[in-house]
Amino acid sequence: MGTDAQSPRGDAERSASGSDTDGHATGAGESAPADTGRASAAGKSAPADTGRASAAGKSAPADTGRLTAGAAGRLAGLIALVTGGLGGIGAAVARLFVSEGATVLVTDLAPHGTPPPGATYRPLDVTDESAWQALTGELRRDHGRLDVLVHSAGIAISRPLLDTSAAEFRRVQETNTTATFLAIRAAAPLMPPGGSIVTLSSINGVLGATGLAAYAATKFAVRGLTKVAALELAEAGIRVNTLCPGSIATAITAAPGFADTDMDAYTRTIPLGRRGAAQDVAEAALYLASDASAYVTGTELVVDGGITAGRRFPRR
Repeated sequence: MGTDAQSPRGDAERSASGSDTDGHATGAGESAPADTGRASAAGKSAPADTGRASAAGKSAPADTGRLTAGAAGRLAGLIALVTGGLGGIGAAVARLFVSEGATVLVTDLAPHGTPPPGATYRPLDVTDESAWQALTGELRRDHGRLDVLVHSAGIAISRPLLDTSAAEFRRVQETNTTATFLAIRAAAPLMPPGGSIVTLSSINGVLGATGLAAYAATKFAVRGLTKVAALELAEAGIRVNTLCPGSIATAITAAPGFADTDMDAYTRTIPLGRRGAAQDVAEAALYLASDASAYVTGTELVVDGGITAGRRFPRR
């Protein structure tokens, strides 16, 4: 099964018919803030232990991009780029980042919504190398740097492996894997020490799933690419991590391509008893983008309600 991006078997990306883009800041975001030097990811001093516990309730958090009491402004003064930012996970990330004080640029392949309040939008085809060059040139001109990249653009098709055409397989690879490579390669030279890159894999990059051969192949690849980038960019003080979302309730999974999926039955297999919300993934992205994760690089943060923890044997 499947359409663009989130599979009910697990993904958190939003799709934009193959790619999304971001843009240069306009208006209030024209000049870079004075504080341009974040602490190095190598972490000269350890952050205070201020992490709050989160309730393991059955209901999904409101997708409001809310400020967290006692932790407002965790991205204050930072320049952030969110691809696939006009809907789903990307939009939730952009909203939360704006509420935490970042100057946020969102991209998508074409306008199909409005950017979150406080963010700016620019079209971008994430598979186009020259488009990335143009975007980074604008970022350098308007801000002089980039502190955070959340690359959430991606697509999925749902088809048995033997029924998947080579053209379909290549399209998913180009949009999900090659575009992630282009995003990292474009963003890293703009980042000062302390910069953070967050890629989007999936639990389908941890576990296989029938009908998602092309998609799962790309998500396993994103995990490997992220680890290599983390090793190579560590010397520059740039952290690179990936998110592996589970089944996230968005408009994507409500599309006709998922009509044959019994979501109620699927939800009963999730240990926490509910599907995820875009806000769940956004909160994880905020952690990886902020200095709270200053000593975290090259890892995967799974946001799946416990699906990948293992099997629960049914009781009689």
